[in-house]
Amino acid sequence: MGVGIYLNAHVDRRGRRVLRMKCRTKGQSFTKSLGISVRPEDWDDKAYRVRNAIPAVAKKLAAIRENMYRSWELYEAGAYTFEELTRRLTSSEAGTDVMEFVKTVFSANRTSSTTQSYIAVVRTYRTTLGIDILTFNHINYSNITEAINKWKQKGLSPVSIRTYLNHLGAILNEAHRRGLVDEPFKSHPSYRQKTPTTIVRTATPALFREAIDKIQDLRDFQALCMWLLQFTMRGFYTSDLSTMHLHNRQNESDVEASRYVLHKRSKTGEPMNILYSCKPTEGLILALQNSIHITHKNNPNILPDRTNPLQLFQYDYSDNRVHKNVYSNYALRCSKLLLPYKTARKTFESVALSLDTSAEVRYKLLGHVDATIKKHYIDWEWSKLSDKIDAAHLEILNAFEAEALFNELLDKVTSTKTSTKDFLLSTHIENDSAHI
Repeated sequence: MGVGIYLNAHVDRRGRRVLRMKCRTKGQSFTKSLGISVRPEDWDDKAYRVRNAIPAVAKKLAAIRENMYRSWELYEAGAYTFEELTRRLTSSEAGTDVMEFVKTVFSANRTSSTTQSYIAVVRTYRTTLGIDILTFNHINYSNITEAINKWKQKGLSPVSIRTYLNHLGAILNEAHRRGLVDEPFKSHPSYRQKTPTTIVRTATPALFREAIDKIQDLRDFQALCMWLLQFTMRGFYTSDLSTMHLHNRQNESDVEASRYVLHKRSKTGEPMNILYSCKPTEGLILALQNSIHITHKNNPNILPDRTNPLQLFQYDYSDNRVHKNVYSNYALRCSKLLLPYKTARKTFESVALSLDTSAEVRYKLLGHVDATIKKHYIDWEWSKLSDKIDAAHLEILNAFEAEALFNELLDKVTSTKTSTKDFLLSTHIENDSAHI
């Protein structure tokens, strides 16, 4: 068992052999080519060095050796799993780099988007302090205080500063758990940020109509349709809209029955059986599907399959960067025309409260966790209680005038093209170019 650098058995035409790193422990093994070819007589297999090597090769090999020894030492100490060890061995960077630690450890048990958020915080903290390589020794009281002061001077919000500190604390605590640092993260009173009174921004039918008047093109229309669809789907976010066609559905092929998408809220895991066979939800989805075939005709790989009644785009839904690229333009347009997309969920809750909808029903509508004792006494599987959820859902859509607003959206975008409205609501797939 152990780790080392060895000559590959194959000899090339110049009489050189490629160096390979090999690691083996407890029935597991790992091999990696180092991309360095040497003559066998120049290789020192005791010190893992190349005799009379040029400076660039000697420097590269020295970095590999340092990382190899340090990685194996940490693995034997129980700081890393074998999978994490192989990730470290793939990198030639020194193991004290916090950035490399996050890339190695956090990517193993966290989602790609979560890992990227930690990487962004490390990069911001490092840039703020003017440090090229951030080590765990840099995450200390004086440096954090300095960073906080600089962030305040730049006008960073208290919420953002608090998020940065929470991320740094999580990184340091993970390093402490693995025995890489002596102490966990300590939150000093001076780190605390006063959070201003939260002003919740929501939309109204009147505000939405003002946004309709600002529409200039089909993409503006789509941006507002997406906001309204998030509202009618009881507070879906864009990530939920993208993947709703992947969830199980009830009564999908029954035109006469109520049709549901069986969704679980990602933050809470609470089930949300959402009625989508109602006005204007299905019309919104259909209009978005058909209009996307117009606006994105030059990118056929992303076009939705219109035989799937809930699909808006096709792409790798697990890739957070691709998701942002798809929706960033729409998010910007919606913010300028109306409000950010996240306000659709807040608007739905506010309308529900204005209708005196009970807290228990609002919890089910939005997928919130009921923290009261009552959650242990209510059987939401009763059909009468399920009907109560649907009734509240439809009442909220009616109070917000959702159907009328959708019709006004259609009238705005089709005012100069009478054939476009029929196309947007058509379930018959025909030549898109005729409606551009």
